[in-house]
Amino acid sequence: MNVLDAMIKKLTPLEIYSFDNTTVKKELEVYAQELQNIQDDFDEMLGEAFIQTAKLYGLAEREKIYSKSSTELPLQTRRTMLMKRFAVNEKGAAPSSILDFATSLGATVTVSEYIPYTLVIVDVVDSVFTNERQEFIREQMLGIIPAHLLVEIYFNGTKWSEFNSQNSTWAQLNGQNKSWFVINGN
Repeated sequence: MNVLDAMIKKLTPLEIYSFDNTTVKKELEVYAQELQNIQDDFDEMLGEAFIQTAKLYGLAEREKIYSKSSTELPLQTRRTMLMKRFAVNEKGAAPSSILDFATSLGATVTVSEYIPYTLVIVDVVDSVFTNERQEFIREQMLGIIPAHLLVEIYFNGTKWSEFNSQNSTWAQLNGQNKSWFVINGN
């Protein structure tokens, strides 16, 4: 039922107005149009209030809290990044939490932890980040990982598991006189 029909339905039992091509009906049509505009604006605001339904400024304003807006990314990716980012808390030192946090930054990573050394290695396997973006990701990652852990963050585009699968020792790699860029495939 549209707004005009709803108003007519509520006014008809009063038996005061006639709605057959009268001035009253024309006035109600104007009111109905404005009320519909208000309803549309309210529906848009309500949609933008929640990350799961936001499309425009609801996402952009939330993205400003942590970084610049990511309008070049698909809508669902932006929503997922924000929901993961808002889910982060100070208790998130597990590898799965670090993975979720990296996803919230738009990065794909592998996380290796070496418990005896309290060491966490984060390999960012996306190689498309500018130096500025890499520094931002590094700062954000270091800001969330607890201070008692040693953290190494690499932006080399190679997963440690791929490198490790070569079954080469460091002595063998050194003997080949290859730079890291050659080993890494850059």
